[in-house]
Amino acid sequence: ARAVQETMAGTPGKAFEETEVDRAKAQILRFLNYKPRTRAELMTKLVEDKLYDPTHAAAAIAYLQEKGVHSDVDYAEQWARYKWRTAKWAPRRIETSLREKGVARDDARAGLKRVFASLGDVSSPRNGSELRSDSEMHVIAGEEEDKANELLRAARKRWALSFGMVPTTRRRRLAAWLDRRGHSLSTTRDVIETLEREDREREWAEEAKRDDTER
Repeated sequence: ARAVQETMAGTPGKAFEETEVDRAKAQILRFLNYKPRTRAELMTKLVEDKLYDPTHAAAAIAYLQEKGVHSDVDYAEQWARYKWRTAKWAPRRIETSLREKGVARDDARAGLKRVFASLGDVSSPRNGSELRSDSEMHVIAGEEEDKANELLRAARKRWALSFGMVPTTRRRRLAAWLDRRGHSLSTTRDVIETLEREDREREWAEEAKRDDTER
C-alpha cells in the first residue's frame, strides 16, 4: 500500500500531473490485483492490449519492481508451489514452464530454490528418502519438507486407481503420469518399484494372517 501511495503521489508543493508512466503504473496494479503475472506478461498486456509505448511500459514496471510491488522471483516461487501442490510437477518441468512465460533463467531458479532442495529430480525413496508416518511429517504452508514423501503419496493414489489391471498396464499408466510431470526415468522406476514392493508386503501379510486363522 505504501509503495502504491508513493507511486501515485505528486511532487510536494506542485499540482499533480499524471504522466503516461503513472497511468501505466496504475494499470499494472489493476492487472496484479486480478492475478499474478510475470514481467513479460505485464509488458504484453500494456503494449499489445492497452497500447502503451514500450518505453513507458518498461519504466512503469521497473519502478514497481524497485518498490517491491512486483518480482519475477516471487512469481516463480508462487508458480512452483502451485504446480507442485496441484500437479506434482518436477522442478525441471516447472522451470520450463516459467521460461515459456518469459521469466529469466536466474529468476526462475531463484524462485524454485525457495521451494525445492534440488532443481533436478525430486529424490526418490531408493535414494535415501523413506516414507514417514503422519506424526513424523513436517508441513509448511500446506507442503511437506520432504518432497519425495509427497510424490510417493500422490503416486500411490494413482496406483490404486489401476488396481486389478495387469502389472504391465499399471506400470505403463503410472510411468506416463510421472513423465508428463517431468520426473526422470530413475525416479519413475524407483517409485514404481516401491509401490510394487508395498503390494507384495501387503499380500504376504494377508497370507500370514489367513494362515494364522486356519491354524
